[in-house]
Amino acid sequence: KITLKSGAAAPSTVYAGHSYTLKVSGTAVKFYSSNKKVATVGVSTGKLKALSPGTVKITAKSTKTGKAVAVKTFKVNQRATSITTNKSEIYLSKGSTDTITATKNPTTSTDVIRFYSDDTTVAQVGLSSGIVWAREKGHCQIKVYAKATKATANSSKYNKIAVVDVYVGAYMKKVEQDGKYLTVSFKSASVPKTTPEDYRLVNKATKQEIPVKNVSIRDGKAVLEMTEELQIGETTASVKELLE
Repeated sequence: KITLKSGAAAPSTVYAGHSYTLKVSGTAVKFYSSNKKVATVGVSTGKLKALSPGTVKITAKSTKTGKAVAVKTFKVNQRATSITTNKSEIYLSKGSTDTITATKNPTTSTDVIRFYSDDTTVAQVGLSSGIVWAREKGHCQIKVYAKATKATANSSKYNKIAVVDVYVGAYMKKVEQDGKYLTVSFKSASVPKTTPEDYRLVNKATKQEIPVKNVSIRDGKAVLEMTEELQIGETTASVKELLE
């Protein structure tokens, strides 16, 4: 049978970019590859060079008779050199979802992509789908792994990893003033459920707190109606960390 030069069993799975020296004990042979695009092999040296993903059959023929004395099929896999995601951070309101997609480099990599949340009380993620579910207010990280196989340990030094920060809660993006109204846009795709008590507005000059009379949703934004008209440049607004 075909083994490694050391005499150890030849692996059935090899990796592109690596070389493996083959031999057949007890007889002189020449080696032949069934697909040189996937892997080449030195006719007399038996040096197998894995090139690209696919399956290749290596045949060892007797130098005396020309007949095949051993055959072995190799599967060539290709590890990713890096991994990128479609976003580096996600803002979600409680109960909403988003999806992380990952791209392997090179795109021909046979690595398996897996997603893991470091705090499932804040957000959970589909192991293979990358769908993120917001659970509770807070921050967590989704770690995206490119692994050789599904069974490969996350701790393997050959894995490639990307990290996506997930924030669940009412994170403001922009506040616009119009008389006694404030229009608040959020970083999350959906508008969080808020009440007047969730907002705190303070007059910069007098330090006096200005009550919010009503909160409504319009065009994907929260509209705050104040009890009095605001003077432009004299107020600041912030959303309390507590949502619902």
